[in-house]
Amino acid sequence: MPPTRQSNAERTRARNECRQRLSNHINQKLGLKIKPLDIRLNPRSTDPYSWNILAGNEESFQAIFAKNLSDHSIGIYRFLCREVGQTFEAVSSRPACSIGNPTPPMHPTPGPPISSLASHRPQLIRPDNSFGAIIEQLKRENMRLSQQLSELISQKEAELERRLALEEENGILHSKQQPLEEQVRHHASIAEHYKGVVSRCFSGLFPVLEDLRKGTLLEVSGGDEAIETNRQYYDYENA
Repeated sequence: MPPTRQSNAERTRARNECRQRLSNHINQKLGLKIKPLDIRLNPRSTDPYSWNILAGNEESFQAIFAKNLSDHSIGIYRFLCREVGQTFEAVSSRPACSIGNPTPPMHPTPGPPISSLASHRPQLIRPDNSFGAIIEQLKRENMRLSQQLSELISQKEAELERRLALEEENGILHSKQQPLEEQVRHHASIAEHYKGVVSRCFSGLFPVLEDLRKGTLLEVSGGDEAIETNRQYYDYENA
């Protein structure tokens, strides 16, 4: 096969794969069945879908979405297949209806063709599952987590301050406790010394007290005998 024909065949295959990939994405995201051949980078006003570009990527896609899908190269087709659902997505172009009311019929209205990305700004369509809604939700979640982190840090700092204060107080009490323990040991040693002295004194007094007790008993016994002798003598003289 000549190189030109082979290149055209590869480009056709890449374009068909890109159309199929975008069609599958629309079906998965919106539940709409759009034929691959009907996929457009610049949807018409009657099409039920549009494209939403992730903020910060508009410049990269501006030139791509300004052209028809069939006018791009193999590299662009592969790029679109890779980035769909990542940096751009399909969003519904139909107005939201209340629950229980059917979707109103779409009536084509004449108007100029859409030829640029700016003419169909998909950012104007913000369904709940769009990139914008997801980013807003992530921002709120990030703010909530940041607040929780700030509160947790404050709690930990307060706990650290209390712990340091307790450690300082314990250190002061410990420094005061050591001299008191020394005093208690000193007074206990003195008390033990005097206890020994008193014990030795009592040990020396016990023999002396025993001798005194014995001497007192002898004196009492001798006095009784003298009284009895005098009484007998008195009785004899008076007889």
